[in-house]
Amino acid sequence: MRRLSSHAGWIVSGVLGVVLTASWAGAVSGGQLDPPGAPSSTMKSLADIPGSWHRLLSDSGDDACNTQRFTCVMGAAAVLDNETGLVWEMTPGGSGYSWNDAVYHCSSITTGGRMGWRLPTVDELSTLVYPASSTSPKIPGNTPFIGITGVPFWTASDGADGGRAIANFAIGQVGGDSAEVEYRTWCVRAPHHER
Repeated sequence: MRRLSSHAGWIVSGVLGVVLTASWAGAVSGGQLDPPGAPSSTMKSLADIPGSWHRLLSDSGDDACNTQRFTCVMGAAAVLDNETGLVWEMTPGGSGYSWNDAVYHCSSITTGGRMGWRLPTVDELSTLVYPASSTSPKIPGNTPFIGITGVPFWTASDGADGGRAIANFAIGQVGGDSAEVEYRTWCVRAPHHER
């Protein structure tokens, strides 16, 4: 037994010697342990975050696809709202969907040849509601969007009455309804937000 433990000790010493020799020679390296510089803050100001929620951008101009606020993207299948950083379908879904079907519809579409679409939150969709507009639908005046009607659109948010939240462009308000009612979808492609 004593002979076995002395052999084990010699083996461990030999392995450690090989590892230490290899690391001194530069063949084995654990990497640099210290960061390359002082850690910096991860805090960002609103100006550093995509979109310009802190200022209003103009939607006026001759070309609705190229205003200060709106830019057509993805081969003109979608619209980038430069004010919020959100990318919207240029032409929202025309069919009526229950809320569950609306969620599935947005997650499965390939508008502009891309996946990653989702149902917007009520706050996101509200950025396109203009309650002071004298016409219906109550959306920004010069937009490249096609087929926007006064019919309400589903959002991913909960409604105040226990149903699901909707944005109604006919009257320029948000509200809620049962998830079984059929409304349209206006899918968005953007970073995920809590619902």
